[in-house]
Amino acid sequence: MVSCMAKSLRRWLLVQLAMTEQSACDISGNMQCASTEETVQTAQAMLEVKRLSDSQRQKKLTLGDIRVLLFITTHLPPEHVEFLRKCWPGLISNSALLQRADVLFYTAQELPSDLNTTVFQGKKLRVEHYENPGYQAGAMLAMEAATTQGWFDHYDWVIRVNPDVLILDDALLIKNMMDLGVDGIFAD
Repeated sequence: MVSCMAKSLRRWLLVQLAMTEQSACDISGNMQCASTEETVQTAQAMLEVKRLSDSQRQKKLTLGDIRVLLFITTHLPPEHVEFLRKCWPGLISNSALLQRADVLFYTAQELPSDLNTTVFQGKKLRVEHYENPGYQAGAMLAMEAATTQGWFDHYDWVIRVNPDVLILDDALLIKNMMDLGVDGIFAD
């Protein structure tokens, strides 16, 4: 199964390619080029063919078929440690999705050792450290590091949260993750 992130990236690249080709034609002036609208329509048609081939698959996905990474990012202030200790054990035990997810912790501080045994017991846990460049820059750094270093490559879905973001009901997430027509789920 092609990962969700790969499908989204492919779509973005097709649109960027279409825009780049149009820009190159505009600059050279000598080349005969399709209009931006025609180029975008061509890219959209290619994406539609891909979407249809995905949706025509006969296989019905189950939760066991999808590989999920829980990507937790934080500079790890005391409030986040408290959330992890008090809220996350219950969240994981009550969520079929989180029980099956691997965990990647991206943090500026050393992860307290008790969290591995009390919160993430029995889970595949990886911890990556970074030097905190500040609020917004730190959030962007997390995604940049993960994508450039291939941390998401072996997963179909990535759930990116801060420790104080709680997934209380995973039914909608699971339903959408198993739908081959869904390439991303975004919430705030």
